[in-house]
Amino acid sequence: NYDATHYNADDVTKLEQLGFETLALDAHNVDQYRDFGEKLTARVTIEMTMSRYLDKVYQALAVAAGKKTTQPRTTLMLGDGKESNYLVMGTKGLHADVFSKCGAKPVGVDSDVFQAPNLESLIDMDPEIIYSDGNAQAIYSDARLQGVSAVKNRHVYDIDGKDILRIGAKLNTIIE
Repeated sequence: NYDATHYNADDVTKLEQLGFETLALDAHNVDQYRDFGEKLTARVTIEMTMSRYLDKVYQALAVAAGKKTTQPRTTLMLGDGKESNYLVMGTKGLHADVFSKCGAKPVGVDSDVFQAPNLESLIDMDPEIIYSDGNAQAIYSDARLQGVSAVKNRHVYDIDGKDILRIGAKLNTIIE
């Protein structure tokens, strides 16, 4: 299996020519993620393991939905929080769907993958909450972001970068 946001068609063709069976993880919402999990587990006969994991995902979503506020807060996910090279979550992907289901209003680039917008666009998004790949301190220290609500109000939180940039087995951790 492979994350479709990280490999192009030529890469996949090469793998298939070498005799590898491929299955793309190309989920843009939680239900597509579940469908992928079912296809994958059927191939490797671990249906019960995946079922237990998906139960955790849906349980975490239910708990998060129960904590929704009446006023959704604009939320942004940043990857690779190194100065001037921020990667911003797309508003059409799995992470954005999860944020919406948890009661947040995702802001970001009009895409299903992370992209590097210009800094002015990032500032104009003015998120109330930012989830970062372990670089909250760098974001707080970036003088250019001092006017952003999440930075001003100290609402920048670290999440493991592997959980942010890759769709994978820790979706329930992001939700929690």
